Amino acid sequence: MPKPTNHDAYIAQAADFAVPILEKIRATVHEVCPGVQETIKWGKAHYEHEGMLVAVSAHKAHVNFGFWRGTELSDPDGILEIVGKTKIGNLRLERLTDLPAKRLLVKYLREAVRLNEAELTHLAVDRVGLPGSSQADLRLEIGTPRRDSGCTLPVPQS
Repeated sequence: MPKPTNHDAYIAQAADFAVPILEKIRATVHEVCPGVQETIKWGKAHYEHEGMLVAVSAHKAHVNFGFWRGTELSDPDGILEIVGKTKIGNLRLERLTDLPAKRLLVKYLREAVRLNEAELTHLAVDRVGLPGSSQADLRLEIGTPRRDSGCTLPVPQS
């Protein structure tokens, strides 16, 4: 079977149990962030917005749904599992009912979007490695998230 090159092909090649899970995740990600980019990396389906957002990988008996910056999410509901030394926060899904309620999923996705949208606004490095300089001036300022991303839908009530 050829490796999928887009999300439609990825979903089409998934096991029957995984298809509704993948479709539900896809629809919710696009609802939260309409401008999200779908990519296939390392044989897995990824969603990117200002960097990696989430990834899904379908296996024989489960689907991994991972938040790329999972260790940075607040995770007040304790739904994410961090495995090994990665920063990815995973959900292991064996059936559609294993997905968190839509309201909760949207909350986590919006937080992930906000993390990615926090932009680096200023980085200045002066006199690094120049002859005669005795110090480096490194200034880092974190700006406010961009407001024009289209990824700011309200959290649904259901």
